[in-house]
Amino acid sequence: MRASLRLEMVVVRVVIGEDEVLLREGLAQLLRADGFDVVAQAGDADDLLRKVAAHHPDVVIADVRMPPGNADDGLRAAIEIRRRMPDVGVLLLSQHLDENYAMELIGTNAAGVGYLLKDRVGDVGVFTDAIRRVADGGSALDPEVVEVRAPPIWAGWIECPLIDVRAKDLGRLCRYSGDGRFFADPQPSRLTKPTLGLRPQPSCVASRTGHSRTEAEKGRSRDMFASGRRRLLLLAVCAFAVLGPTALAAATGSSKSSTSCAPPAFTGSVRAHTSACVPPPGTPGLLGPRGPRGYTGATGHAGKVGRRGPKGSEGIRGDAGVAGAIGSAGPVGPAGPVGATGPTPSSVAAEFFALMPPDNSATVAAGTAVAFPENGPTSGTIVRLGSSTFELPDIGTYRVSFSVPVSQPGQLVIDLNAAQLPYTVYGRATGTSPIAGSALVQTTTVDSVLSVDNPLGESTALTITPLAGGTDPDVASLVIEELN
Repeated sequence: MRASLRLEMVVVRVVIGEDEVLLREGLAQLLRADGFDVVAQAGDADDLLRKVAAHHPDVVIADVRMPPGNADDGLRAAIEIRRRMPDVGVLLLSQHLDENYAMELIGTNAAGVGYLLKDRVGDVGVFTDAIRRVADGGSALDPEVVEVRAPPIWAGWIECPLIDVRAKDLGRLCRYSGDGRFFADPQPSRLTKPTLGLRPQPSCVASRTGHSRTEAEKGRSRDMFASGRRRLLLLAVCAFAVLGPTALAAATGSSKSSTSCAPPAFTGSVRAHTSACVPPPGTPGLLGPRGPRGYTGATGHAGKVGRRGPKGSEGIRGDAGVAGAIGSAGPVGPAGPVGATGPTPSSVAAEFFALMPPDNSATVAAGTAVAFPENGPTSGTIVRLGSSTFELPDIGTYRVSFSVPVSQPGQLVIDLNAAQLPYTVYGRATGTSPIAGSALVQTTTVDSVLSVDNPLGESTALTITPLAGGTDPDVASLVIEELN
């Protein structure tokens, strides 16, 4: 229970390696929803190595087949990660079982390793639990991988000759391998629970620190003795294990020399136990009949389609044909008639002005237009709408020039259709010269409205200077010219 609580409280940091974008993003969303921290994602093996080195996660989830080679690049990256960072768990997902892949990944130590077949992962809870176990240093192996892995799992253990193991020690000291054999741990003190059981079932998971089993696995172990035939087989095995060949021979009337010995109590070492008393071999029995041939397994999944091969080289270009002869020049045609003289371009322009005094007697506040109430020379259709607003009738380009004497530092800007044109702001900081400017204005609608304003946001109201530099009224002028 404490280990379970600890796993739930600790956020597991994960790096995902998967070249299929939808699968990678879906897996990331699934893990985040279950409380995992997906710190990085990679679409090829090289990027996976870089991101694992950068983030150093608790566990890496990767596909066996990944770019750039689309062969076993994901597996190679996982092996390299285990070599560089042994504390990082690695969980491989594969479309089908490849014994060589599984064995190469697991090596001699299955701690912190997972190898699951994609189409066998049918429960999200089991899958996320497997990720947490691998991150915590445990292992999560598909049943098919466990069957392939069976011999190395018993490395360091001793295969049990049943004559040397007493029936009462069978469940405590031996473990059933699933193929008719039992194995004993040379250090039985490491086993704290009965380990006799059937072949591992789906999602066989072992922790780093022991060989504990779930309640479901214990139930399957008890089911081993459910049928009458299995109980009879176990009874025969136990009788043979307890009596041994010597007692069995005595029961059948066979004579033994006084130097023969009965099997002593098991001392914890099968090898030492068997060397203490080795009975003479009996007469070999007759060879039993050959068993029926097993069923042919299902066809494996088709592999991924290989990458498109490189484009072939371009073929040899053929020789250019012989150039044809140049034809003779044709006669010069007669000159065409001179066209009619076009109309003389007309100029559309207008000038408007103000005299101070008496015009512009009030200051011009920010966002307010300067008044030009007097009409100067005019040609065309540019007309005034008011004392400070003027109509540009056509769509086109106009040149607008103005000069206004003011008494304070300030700025003026051309306003078109109630929008100030930023590139037409002119001003002065000090001095007594007028504020003057000239700019090209582009209209996009007919009858556009133009004015010259004190810009919005200014803090100073401008005084249009009367009698600037003398006794005669000073002039503020505005000239508008339509360009053909």
